[in-house]
Amino acid sequence: MLVGTLTELQRGSLWGVFAEAFLVGLYSCLLIVTLWAPITTGRPLTVIGWIIIAIYCLTICRFVLEVCALFRTLLVNGGEVVGLESVDYVIQAMKQAFTFVAATLADSLFCWRLYMIWSQNTRIILFPAVLLIIHTIICIVIVVIGLLLTPQPRHTQYLTSLLPPLNVGELCTIFLYTFYTTALIAGRLWWVGREVNKFTSPEEAKKNRYVGAIAALVQSGVIYLTMVILLLIAVLTMNDTMMVVLNPISAIINGISSTLLVLQLNMFQEYTVQRNMDGPPLTTGASIKFAKPGTSSEIPGEWAPTHSPVATGRQASRPTTASRQ
Repeated sequence: MLVGTLTELQRGSLWGVFAEAFLVGLYSCLLIVTLWAPITTGRPLTVIGWIIIAIYCLTICRFVLEVCALFRTLLVNGGEVVGLESVDYVIQAMKQAFTFVAATLADSLFCWRLYMIWSQNTRIILFPAVLLIIHTIICIVIVVIGLLLTPQPRHTQYLTSLLPPLNVGELCTIFLYTFYTTALIAGRLWWVGREVNKFTSPEEAKKNRYVGAIAALVQSGVIYLTMVILLLIAVLTMNDTMMVVLNPISAIINGISSTLLVLQLNMFQEYTVQRNMDGPPLTTGASIKFAKPGTSSEIPGEWAPTHSPVATGRQASRPTTASRQ
């Protein structure tokens, strides 16, 4: 097929794969940078390190299937080849399976971040945990239906009719989950960052606000939330071209967002503060400066940053020294 004879959906798929290939290159570089310190220093990878590697591998597998599906569509003029009709259904189901598993792992990282940033408060993650379970169940049903959709199965029309509401439900649950975690993480970073700045100089507070904004942008997952909103709009408006373009990109963006989260937590200082009041300590996770091991700075008052429990596994106390990782 010539490019000029491509349908609108095929052109959308082509541009989506081009954009995905570009993002895969950026994603690969980002993963190398994130894992560079553990690899060069000989430190063993943590569970989170293995999770971001698993997300990357699943995303790459999905990208390979996306390219295979695109070439099959272009080379066989719409995929109408006798004896190979079921290949499209299998490829689509495998793409969905890789996407859903990678998305679940990435979302679990943000749920963990929410748990740590709110001082390991279990109640704060009950709602997103329920949403994540519902989302996983819906995704499993979608993949199973995709595997059952061979060219001439029984109940094909019935199974196909189930996919649109399931897709909308899947996007709605992930939207609620992402919006909830994004709002709570960003709000927590902003609030505690404001309190910490009360005990710093105006110049230092100004710098902290800029870096805190970057921390909120990266750690809250607002980039992926934007992509989910665009996908939800595309599904609700039944814009097939927009969905074809955004679907492959959203899978990469989800992986990039989770890797950026881990990268920033490794490179930047995190503050854990405890207010002089009853109740659990308040974990900010706000990144203020590049980490300089062995250095410290004095912060007066009732707020006192310590090492983040993300890195140390300890609860915050009330020392007078802000230790930097």
